[in-house]
Amino acid sequence: MLVDNTAFILALEKLAISARGSSSFTVNFKRWDGHQKPKPREGKPPLPQPKEYLCLMRAQMKSKKVPEQKIPGLIKLV
Repeated sequence: MLVDNTAFILALEKLAISARGSSSFTVNFKRWDGHQKPKPREGKPPLPQPKEYLCLMRAQMKSKKVPEQKIPGLIKLV
């Protein structure tokens, strides 16, 4: 589930505050090419390469999760 930037930051802040005293939380960053489909089989044309990758951010504390956020322009092709 995707949320806008302000809702993501607010949810991340709430998660960090609740984890401050009793536990820890993790934030994961993943490079994402924007494709929802799996890679095609051999002999089929490959999916086009993106000009710019997106970054998926996910946060979790125990069983509480913050909805993922897609951020364009954070990771550049090298």
